[in-house]
Amino acid sequence: ASLTGTPTQSGLYTFTISANVNTFQQYQVSIGGGPLAITTTSLPNAFWGIPYSYFIQASGGTPPYNFQFGDISVPSWLKINSTTGELSGTPLLADANTFQNPLTLYFQVTDSTTQGFATSSRMPLAITFQPLSITTLTLPAAIAGQNYSQTVAVGGGVLPYTFSMPAGLVNGLTINS
Repeated sequence: ASLTGTPTQSGLYTFTISANVNTFQQYQVSIGGGPLAITTTSLPNAFWGIPYSYFIQASGGTPPYNFQFGDISVPSWLKINSTTGELSGTPLLADANTFQNPLTLYFQVTDSTTQGFATSSRMPLAITFQPLSITTLTLPAAIAGQNYSQTVAVGGGVLPYTFSMPAGLVNGLTINS
């Protein structure tokens, strides 16, 4: 007898084949989805003080996968979820001198077969400052001859901020930092 066909779904399958009435043999077959590979090819930048989250993707082999850092040291704020592949953490500026920037991260992914097929990949993760932006987009109308005071808010960049406005643009108004 021969077992033939084209598997349509990866996974680990256990089944029994019988010969005649009283002879049985149990088998376990792993059907993979092609070679195991990390399909993520690059990482988006992280920003100092801002929570970071990005999912490392894999394909092939037999899911579920196990994600982990390879043989490298990573900052304590950086974690990887072994089940989902989520890379997460909040880079702290206080840690800036404790590691090289960009980080070179080494990822390993193992599939769920009994052979535990594995693959790995190295990728850089740069940590930068969030771009400076003025977050106050409009100002309310002013009335000539009456006191006017509004806050202009900004985000990102590097403290301290310096504000300026061309002199004489609006007579009677100035901006301070």
